[in-house]
Amino acid sequence: MSFTVLVIPEDPTLNGHILKPLTKAIVADAGRPAARVTVLTNPKLGGYDQAVKAVRSELAERYRHMDLWLFFPDADKASDEAMRSLEEHATA
Repeated sequence: MSFTVLVIPEDPTLNGHILKPLTKAIVADAGRPAARVTVLTNPKLGGYDQAVKAVRSELAERYRHMDLWLFFPDADKASDEAMRSLEEHATA
């Protein structure tokens, strides 16, 4: 059975190219070397606020089949509290 990972960058144009191989390596190290890693490009996000809005709305329907979502925000707005709130929303 395959394991699928959705990587959600703030902006796939700027950091999507490094996040895919990085995620593949991390997931392989965690025991899933054959995992399929997809970097989110649809919808194309353009920053933290758009990414959070997408996670809270449209992504749940479109990508709920993925086994794992990894959101890689830049550190400027991603406080512990903001990430905890987003995680609770996604879990619900």
